[in-house]
Amino acid sequence: MWPPTQSMAAAQEALTGSPAHIIGHTAYTADLQIGALSDSLATATPEMVVIAGGFDNAERAGQEPLLELCRIFGQALARSAPAQRPAVVFAGNRWVAPRAVELLQAASGAAVEAVENVQPAPGRIYKAALAQAVSFYYWRLCRRAAGFKEISRWATSPGHITSLETSFAQLVQVWMELHDLPELHGLY
Repeated sequence: MWPPTQSMAAAQEALTGSPAHIIGHTAYTADLQIGALSDSLATATPEMVVIAGGFDNAERAGQEPLLELCRIFGQALARSAPAQRPAVVFAGNRWVAPRAVELLQAASGAAVEAVENVQPAPGRIYKAALAQAVSFYYWRLCRRAAGFKEISRWATSPGHITSLETSFAQLVQVWMELHDLPELHGLY
């Protein structure tokens, strides 16, 4: 496995604060093929794709590889059935964001959200916007889960269920406090 790019490492760091489980990554190379990427996406079946790259630099020359990556991803996503297409979040160069969203949506028809660049400058990492976008998308997926509506009625105001995992973790904490337990063990 080759080392991740700075942007990839920044995105991975940002995703640690979200419910994301990273199942793969792709870096732009001159020989990146649409068919191979499409096959890889079909095999991995991600629920979301995050595209990150580039510092916030307005120079056009530095933007071309990122735009080409977005074009390739858009065309690769277009090869899958609309119901199988993952959500797409762009967290790269802010000067590229509008064109990147346009390229991805035009090719794939997928919904694309642009958030703040995860690494706008060397040594600067912004985690919150990407983590929030992923968490919100996950919450929407949880709301579709069978029984979620019923379970959410059990919560009394002002409480609400944000996700099944979060609610379970809160339940365990309350249980520990209620029974004055210093620690709790689980078997799985």
